[in-house]
Amino acid sequence: SRTVLGILFKQPVIPKVSSFKPSFAALLRLSDTLEVTTDVTGALKLASNNARGELVSELTDTLKSAASDAQGDLSGVTGTLNSSTEKALNGATSEINGALNSATDKALSGFKTDLTGPLNAAVNKSVSGFTSVLTGEFTSINEKAVTTVTEGITEPLKEAKDRAVGQLTTEIKGTLNEASDTAADQLSTGLKVAIDKRIEKGVTGLTQGVVNDVQFQINKAFGGKYGHMGSTRWIGVIDEANDAIDKSVGGLPDLVKSQFNTVVEKTMRELKYGMTGTTSAILEEDKADLAPGMDKAVQNSIEKSVEQLTDGLTSSIGSLVEKTVGELCAQLVPQLKAAVEAPIDQLKEQIQVG
Repeated sequence: SRTVLGILFKQPVIPKVSSFKPSFAALLRLSDTLEVTTDVTGALKLASNNARGELVSELTDTLKSAASDAQGDLSGVTGTLNSSTEKALNGATSEINGALNSATDKALSGFKTDLTGPLNAAVNKSVSGFTSVLTGEFTSINEKAVTTVTEGITEPLKEAKDRAVGQLTTEIKGTLNEASDTAADQLSTGLKVAIDKRIEKGVTGLTQGVVNDVQFQINKAFGGKYGHMGSTRWIGVIDEANDAIDKSVGGLPDLVKSQFNTVVEKTMRELKYGMTGTTSAILEEDKADLAPGMDKAVQNSIEKSVEQLTDGLTSSIGSLVEKTVGELCAQLVPQLKAAVEAPIDQLKEQIQVG
């Protein structure tokens, strides 16, 4: 090439017009020189295009591989979250059993229920497992992203990055949505089983309490003097007792739902802020290792998924509470009325025998 350049840039000696005699050999040499120059120029252009094409292809393949690896790694998130949910559910069910036992004992004094402790425990376990999984996944993704060289070829790299970010956020959103639905279903099922187990015991305890109270009030009011009580008086006692039952049981659903909703709303807010805050902290630490714009895209996907998770849980628990309280009241009313009539019937028999 140096010979060619020397030939190209060597200052030619311009012969005098009178002495210039072009020969066939000189023309051949000039033709060879131009042909070599053309070949070298073409080879340089071809080498430049090949190098550029290989670099674009290599960077695109690297990003595709990183996105594919990230998708494969995220496939384990569902299994891990489901496992964490099952463990949290087992602990929550055990604690809710204890809370509902306590609620049954307190039912006669106002039906006050407080599940703050058990729900907080379940929320803390869920947040802990969720954070652990996300930390591992983001660390793996960041290690792959750091190895990507982004110098030069701005437009092809931007297109490849946009495709990778879109694929990554889609996979994260889909995985979190699936895990959210599974967690909500399992938690709702676990709560229903736990509450259903307590309904029978709760109804039995309340019924027995009413029987004892009615018997006590009858004995206190009339003592051993029953002769003056006619059939009209018996009907009046039963009607008054039934009115009191309808009134007290009628207000039970709103009371229980109100207390449950207060606890659920509070714990769901804590769950939402806890999960969003934790993932934000993880992203903030690793932002430098992510491609520009990727942290915002992933954060938006996470916030939407957390919103869906907490909304789903709130709705499921609210529906569950409303249904179980309705079932409880449906069983309470006839059993309480029967419990009122039973001691009065016994009293009638005692009067007749006496």
